Amino acid sequence: MIFLFIPPGTVLGPITGGSKFLKRPILNYIIRSYVFNIFYKISILILNIRKKKLLFSTNLLKDKINKKNKNHFFNYVLKDLKISKYKNKKKYDLIFYLRKHNNKNTNLQITLAKELAKKFKIITVGEKIYHHNIKNIGYATRFKLLKYIKETKFSFLSPENLYSLFAIDCISSKTNIFFQKHSLYKSKIISGVIYLNYNNVENLLKNIEKNIKEINSFRIKINSDKVKFKNYFKL
Repeated sequence: MIFLFIPPGTVLGPITGGSKFLKRPILNYIIRSYVFNIFYKISILILNIRKKKLLFSTNLLKDKINKKNKNHFFNYVLKDLKISKYKNKKKYDLIFYLRKHNNKNTNLQITLAKELAKKFKIITVGEKIYHHNIKNIGYATRFKLLKYIKETKFSFLSPENLYSLFAIDCISSKTNIFFQKHSLYKSKIISGVIYLNYNNVENLLKNIEKNIKEINSFRIKINSDKVKFKNYFKL
């Protein structure tokens, strides 16, 4: 409805949304796989009629539109991403950002946090886990959140978005990230991400433990071929 009724000449974007989701719970999967897909197609049809140039926050919707269109700009959220030059002392092993949402696999993260807390220094932001070995920050200002991220070696990302604001803050703070290994998705812009299978909890725990014990340096790099966005805003 927004795309249909916006005034002509409106600068549109960055458009948000995602197409990565879990197959459970089943109702969440059906809604996102079928119902959302119908609305995606309707929205894109309207956009193609009304707009020649489109700006997207991430590339999560890239498979839903015409990939060959040179006037479609993706990953605007990465425009100002820079990795800090400073080396911070890492006091914690792993940080989780917990938020109640069907697509963020919060229950899996809680299970992992409790198990890993037996051996490692675990910290959480957002929803709290009541466990004596876990440090809960709760909901905090971004300034406070960045402080803790900078002091942590690894972060665990929810499976739907590699370019979330939390992920970007982790990368810029020299914190390595774990992300879901999607069969058709791997970042071409960010290298050094640790891709793991979130569907097997036992193997997931083993792989996280192995990486925490073995990796003592920051591995992530930003490729230099990031898209330039200044042309999008030219009238």
